[in-house]
Amino acid sequence: MVLQMWEFRDPDDPVFDSVEVYANEPTLFSLEIHHGGEFVNKPRRKYVKGKVSYVDLVDSDTFSVHEVDGMMQELGYLPDEVMYYSYKIPDKDLDVGMKAIAGDMDVHNFLHYVQKFKLIELYIEHKVTKLKTYFQSPNQGSSVIIEEIDDSGPYYPCSRRLQLEWFEQVDEGVVSEHVNEGVVLEHVVEGVANEQVNEVVVLEQAVEGVVNEQAVEGVVNEQVVEGVVNEQSVEGFV
Repeated sequence: MVLQMWEFRDPDDPVFDSVEVYANEPTLFSLEIHHGGEFVNKPRRKYVKGKVSYVDLVDSDTFSVHEVDGMMQELGYLPDEVMYYSYKIPDKDLDVGMKAIAGDMDVHNFLHYVQKFKLIELYIEHKVTKLKTYFQSPNQGSSVIIEEIDDSGPYYPCSRRLQLEWFEQVDEGVVSEHVNEGVVLEHVVEGVANEQVNEVVVLEQAVEGVVNEQAVEGVVNEQVVEGVVNEQSVEGFV
């Protein structure tokens, strides 16, 4: 069991000096969590109507999406509440610097910034998301881009957090595999059918050959019988 090191910063405490505290702790960092609000995109993206909470002593060796879940529960949010987690790349703005945290690959990319920057901004969206980056899967290297959702038509999710495995693409691949197997099976069946038809034709020809052979034998026998009759007739005439 991994022990929890992180803790929420007391708003009444003096300013937290992350440079000094983390000087000899390369794996530790702090989060600036923006929660309870939403993004607006015009004229430029902003996070409005929210609160800000700080979490210190977060360890990159144990950091995961589940740890963010625990932080949100300590802030008073319910475990089954639909939320989307995104962080801002340091030195970039909210328009171009947003990245999702939804799965292991997202966390892996996130931790690259922690090595240099000790305070990372984390933004929480509740019930709906307006960030197109949340639907781009780094885990699968997908080239699919879903257009950003505007304020008039938000997206309503059916799960608490998307793991971004692009199951739809996986499902389509499985369906295609089954279809291909069905085509191959059909060809195999047709091949067997053709083989059986060929066997029937050969058998039919063989049967016809036997019939013809018997017919020829019948003609020969008939001619022999006729020869015997003719011979007897000649003997009688003589």
